[in-house]
Amino acid sequence: MHIIQFTTENCWMSEIGSCHSKKLSELSIDALEDTIILHISYEDLITIEKQKSKFDKIYRILVENNYVSLRKIVLQNRSSTAEER
Repeated sequence: MHIIQFTTENCWMSEIGSCHSKKLSELSIDALEDTIILHISYEDLITIEKQKSKFDKIYRILVENNYVSLRKIVLQNRSSTAEER
């Protein structure tokens, strides 16, 4: 098992690629503490985005933050030695 992303309390974590490709995710979620998991289908996500402009902005920010975080992880893995990782 590989840890792809680790998040703190009250944070939103998502698997955007799976949602937008409409395919099952290759990733799973393991929680260290009691956790609430919310599943939103792609169709429901689009409906919410159309009805609630504030949600659309929040969702865009979450996607951008997710991208920046994952990009940082990739760059660290590519530039670090095995010992540093």
